[in-house]
Amino acid sequence: MSTSIARELDPQQADYFVTGRLVRSSLRSDAFPFAAAALGVLGVPFKVAHYDFQYELALFDARAPQKPIFVHGYRFQDKRVGGLYYNRDAAYSLLQRGLEMTLADAVRDLAQIISVNESRHPG
Repeated sequence: MSTSIARELDPQQADYFVTGRLVRSSLRSDAFPFAAAALGVLGVPFKVAHYDFQYELALFDARAPQKPIFVHGYRFQDKRVGGLYYNRDAAYSLLQRGLEMTLADAVRDLAQIISVNESRHPG
């Protein structure tokens, strides 16, 4: 028996479905203009990008879709220093790193909950 998870909001086509919501997303950049003017051309970092985001996932069993069987939030916070010659794309890099780090945990958590739920309610 295989378990399917809906990719669309049609619980009739899957055993489980997942919803999510973005709770927070914040990017702040601090720059030190004096360092940029004097030392930036030498490669000295003069700015720092701070990224903080949080999202929440809910897993529903299609046999009883009124109440989620699992709800959990995932959060990522990091910063990256930059200068004239490097880390210009810090915002994208931080978002990408955050998703890579949190999605692995989210998928593992969802798979574990589905496994436990299937053992309690087979077939």
